[in-house]
Amino acid sequence: MKRKPRGRPLVPATEDEQRLARWGLWLMENYQLEVVLVPAPVPMFRGHKVRQVVTENPPFYKRMAAYRDFVIDRQGVVRALNRIISGGKDPHGLEEEILEELQTDEDDLKREHGL
Repeated sequence: MKRKPRGRPLVPATEDEQRLARWGLWLMENYQLEVVLVPAPVPMFRGHKVRQVVTENPPFYKRMAAYRDFVIDRQGVVRALNRIISGGKDPHGLEEEILEELQTDEDDLKREHGL
């Protein structure tokens, strides 16, 4: 017995959207929030430590997480990026928002480097 597909039907993703999604996936794989404890610059007690950020999340992911009323799931973003790379996207899902944020980052980079 054949199973019915779950969820809403996907629409085709353009080559440019797939390119942006590959870049976004690379960012998600290579930039993840990492925080370590280091000795406090001005210790108030023995063994006093403070948090220090080593690497941050990608800018598009930080912006998406900042203005939501709910917690955004990193794995959900990765799944959405993989759907786009595979050639489909949910027109009412997370994919459109991710692509808008990635396009903003790409435009900012081009502007910074005069491209």
